[in-house]
Amino acid sequence: MLPKFLCRHTPDGGSPVLYTVESGLNLPTPDTMPKPFAFPTRPLLLALLIGLLTACATPVPKPTSAEDRLAQETAQLVQMGQYRAAAERYLAAAATAERLQAIRYRTEAAGLLLQAGDPDAAERLLGDLAASSLPAAERVSLVLVQARIALARHRPDTALALLRELDDLEVENTRVADFHRLRAEAYQMAGNRLESARERVWLDGLLSDPQEQEDNRQAIWESLSGLSDTLLQRLRPAAPDVLGGWMELVELSRLLRQPGVDATTRLQNWQRRYPRHPAEARLDQWLAAPVAAELERVALLLPLSGPLAGPAAAVRDGLLAARFQQAARGERTPELRIYDTGTEPQEAWQQYQLAVAEGASMVIGPLHKESIQALVQSGPLTVPVLALNQIDGDGQPGLYQFGLAPEDEARQVAERARWDGHESALVLMPEGAWAERVYGAFAARWEELGGKVLEVQRFAPQQVDFGDTIQALLNLDDSRNRHRALTRLLGRSLEFEPRRRQDADFVFLLAQGREARQIKPQLRFHRAATLPVYSISTVYAGAADAQRDADLNGIRFCDIPWVLAPQDSRPELREQLDRLWPVEMQRHPRLFALGIDAYELLPYLQPQGLRYFDGTTGTLSLDSQRHLYRELRWAEIHRGRPRLLEAALEATPAWERDPDIPMEGPREPEPVPREEIRDESPATGPAG
Repeated sequence: MLPKFLCRHTPDGGSPVLYTVESGLNLPTPDTMPKPFAFPTRPLLLALLIGLLTACATPVPKPTSAEDRLAQETAQLVQMGQYRAAAERYLAAAATAERLQAIRYRTEAAGLLLQAGDPDAAERLLGDLAASSLPAAERVSLVLVQARIALARHRPDTALALLRELDDLEVENTRVADFHRLRAEAYQMAGNRLESARERVWLDGLLSDPQEQEDNRQAIWESLSGLSDTLLQRLRPAAPDVLGGWMELVELSRLLRQPGVDATTRLQNWQRRYPRHPAEARLDQWLAAPVAAELERVALLLPLSGPLAGPAAAVRDGLLAARFQQAARGERTPELRIYDTGTEPQEAWQQYQLAVAEGASMVIGPLHKESIQALVQSGPLTVPVLALNQIDGDGQPGLYQFGLAPEDEARQVAERARWDGHESALVLMPEGAWAERVYGAFAARWEELGGKVLEVQRFAPQQVDFGDTIQALLNLDDSRNRHRALTRLLGRSLEFEPRRRQDADFVFLLAQGREARQIKPQLRFHRAATLPVYSISTVYAGAADAQRDADLNGIRFCDIPWVLAPQDSRPELREQLDRLWPVEMQRHPRLFALGIDAYELLPYLQPQGLRYFDGTTGTLSLDSQRHLYRELRWAEIHRGRPRLLEAALEATPAWERDPDIPMEGPREPEPVPREEIRDESPATGPAG
């Protein structure tokens, strides 16, 4: 029988503790120490000798049981990839088996249906089984499969809640690895990179296959590479903690990217403080600095004439500022040629061909979606392109897509709200194709994370009074309709206090700054002051103005570090740009940052990808489709100014925190006016 592990997790969400217990034995305690050994009596000695001789005899092979035959048959089906057929064999056996054995067979069948790619069928199969009523072994097996189903349905919080049921249970060592692997996957899916890495650190010591161990360590590195330097320093456990060693090593790898930095001493200190660390055998792999490509000539394709000339100029000037600063450091800079793509999408292809003919080794741009689409549809990209916007689909080989896409921000709103513990959303958004596209990105990610959208209300462009729209969103109109019906029934005036819906956790507000400054006070007027409001960067102009933005108080939104943390995001470069282009920096701060990052990350775009780039537009990473993903910062408007929030995605999720701990930032008190309604006209809020 295999040894077992007792798996526990500390209440504060720290690292798990494993206690080893040999199967069938109890570790002695002071109260249960064995008594002095006594020599056996003669009859007992004779019995022992007979047992010893019997044990030495040639064993008689036991007949194969029906259970063994079932295991062999299903194993053969699995080996052939016939998971559904194997599941059906288990279900057939479950129909005639006793209760516990039937539950084991159903659990095995559900796991096989998952392998067959049918989580819905697996969930239906286990729907009426309650793990809490089962013995430990069956309970462990059932919960692990249920957690796998939850992950297949993109419900990481459900998976984590299920796995917490295994605390204080004895789990066989083969299942302990599954336990930590599932927790790591759930945390990663939920966006909590730190906890995902912590689980994989525990998993590392349980793996015996060298390739599995290598893959697990690569996953640790990739998870921690998504954390900012500030978080790595703030959350790093003290030496010689293994996770702390990984986190410090990620910091060291980033030091190597900085010109003129010698990390030799830091590395020696790391080796001294983290002896026998799992990463030590492959330090060359982890600390290998990305190799910057030697670029001779770079082409910049921008619409410097036409309606996009202003935004294009901001991108160009940000790029030029980064290039000039590189030259000021004494570094070699590539030759830069700028091409005007004009107003017609097809001009982008013509200018691209001209740039290639003139010797460009890399191309930055175009900026407009239609121009990028025309570029990829016109012919093969013989020279790599870093497009400054994103289009649907993967384009073609050689196309890298980088931009300030609001869809990315909407997905991060869903992740942040889910991590804050919210489940039910109300959505307030403008009419039009742009808003529908952004809302679609939010809704898809929100559903993946297990959230639900209760209501969506749309407002017209240039709308000023949002009272009716907000009342419909909050179901206040239903409350008033009930009051009117009761008044008519009783034939007299009643004291009445309209009550908003109570099933919503937050509002996703998709709006521009002007609209948001009108909507937020009207939400407060309509008894929704305590309902959290999340939004994207469009609600904030990019420059602090306490008087203008006082009506935005309480709104949480994501934005780029260049806007929210200028003191930490290239302050010397920002000072130079503020001095050279003060008006343009106020108008297009994010586009200046886009130009800076486009220039600085260009040499590191390689076919094998980009794990981490600490840019002014966020923490950047490149996925397998060559899309650059931005990890943004979070802030809440407080007294008219954005105030940075802690990075919740690297902290403990709300469902594992003390429910009595309040969210960051003060909340405005919700007014509860009491008024006597004597007519049937609906009340409306202030116009803004």
